[in-house]
Amino acid sequence: MALTKVSGHLQSGATINAADFGVSASASASANTAALQSALDSLTNGGTLVISDDISINGEVQVKYNDITIIGDSKPLITQTVAGLRVFWGTDVDDITIKSIRIDGTDSSVAYNGVTLDGNGEGALHFTKSAANIQNIRIYDCEIYNAFTPISVTYCGNVWVQNNLIRNFYKFGILVSRSYNFHIDNNSIYTCEYEVAGNNAYGIMGTGDASASGDIQQRCSISNNVIDYVRLWDGIMSHDVDDIIITGNHITNVRIGIDISYSSAITSDIQNVIVSDNYIELTTTDVWGGVAANHSGIHFIGDNSTPTFIERGIISNNIIKDYNKMTGYTPSGDVVSAIRVNTVKNVSVVDNVISDMGDATTAVSPIGVFYPKENVQISGNQITYDLDQDAILVYAADTYTHQNLSVQNNSVFNQDASGVSSKNLLSLNVAGAGGGATCTYSGVVFSGNTSNFDKKNVYIGSGVTVNYSVSANLFSSAIGMADGITAPATITGIAQLYVDTADGDLKIKFGDGTVKTIVVDT
Repeated sequence: MALTKVSGHLQSGATINAADFGVSASASASANTAALQSALDSLTNGGTLVISDDISINGEVQVKYNDITIIGDSKPLITQTVAGLRVFWGTDVDDITIKSIRIDGTDSSVAYNGVTLDGNGEGALHFTKSAANIQNIRIYDCEIYNAFTPISVTYCGNVWVQNNLIRNFYKFGILVSRSYNFHIDNNSIYTCEYEVAGNNAYGIMGTGDASASGDIQQRCSISNNVIDYVRLWDGIMSHDVDDIIITGNHITNVRIGIDISYSSAITSDIQNVIVSDNYIELTTTDVWGGVAANHSGIHFIGDNSTPTFIERGIISNNIIKDYNKMTGYTPSGDVVSAIRVNTVKNVSVVDNVISDMGDATTAVSPIGVFYPKENVQISGNQITYDLDQDAILVYAADTYTHQNLSVQNNSVFNQDASGVSSKNLLSLNVAGAGGGATCTYSGVVFSGNTSNFDKKNVYIGSGVTVNYSVSANLFSSAIGMADGITAPATITGIAQLYVDTADGDLKIKFGDGTVKTIVVDT
């Protein structure tokens, strides 16, 4: 039953029904737009606007006052008759809740605010600041179709975007930008319609404010979302955010599953990042048409030129499927790998599954580790692939000594016959190998890994110095080793005990290349 219209300034917390201001299914789009605006303008002291009817509008409706809730009774449908308009928007307003509204953006690919697609990203629901940051924006249980960006919130503290359904968008499914304490959870986001090489699109983008003063602890989550069909770029993108958990997401048919990185404005390390228990199935269609571009399951990318590190992070228990199956794809430098970490400290990549990896190019390794400054652990991962490439590549081209690299208990199976004989389980390399570049890895632990490779030793590139950890201990009644192998390559700092298949003798090869015979085969 519609509420009685109240004129003048309403008391704080009043509840009104849009129908009492003339909003109805039978009214024209222009009449509904004006009536909705009048209804919201009456809530000068805050309150709740209830919308009951399915309606059309042809303009944008501004939320001007704090502490306002817009709620749908039985999820009414608001249809835009002009493409690309914001439906509800506000600047410098706090404590806004929008719940249980459906919006049809009527093909916002045509234009956005009267301008062709330009990447500004304002949403069908859009809240931002012009002065101080806004606070407390909540968007729940909405359904938004055919919008350029369905939901966008920028420069905000405390954001909840939860349990929404989004279909057929053009830039961002959900954008929460330059904000902190945001929570983007339990949303379903389907089908990015915009696929033009050289452009980007995102299922979810959640970013911190790199220009903010001080060390803002972000306290953010992106969890339990379903994202499908963002073949142009990222399923989930986050940069400049501390204290973020990205977990339980089901991400399919995307170019990059989860992308954690930095912006050029950031001045401090990114800290405390957890990416866990996500399922990522990558696209096999290269909508960029062979143009070099990023392509990975999970990115963890700091800036080695500044340097800006990602510090204290975990990538664990994720499943990454169908990586590197895009026919004709050209990789762009070192921006590829099913899991790629770059410029990191105190980061663990543990217990992930990489499966059904394709062989569209020979320029990638399943796990790529670049500039591992200190305390980087790669352990317990299961890797199955069909590519003539090293399983785990560690690479640097800087002046640092990289401390404490642990590669342990990984299981690797390469289905490519040539790869089994020619590639390595772990490759330690350096930019410009053979050209004078040098790199040092100190405190390396390499143990417990299993694979079908013929070359199970660490490959050490030209110019690389490796200092192995001396803390390894064995407790067993016997130590077993292969009875007869080709003499192993020299590993600096390591003495290797082996039975030489050439003569059957038990030998030891020291870290300087010297070989001593212990027992002669008789």
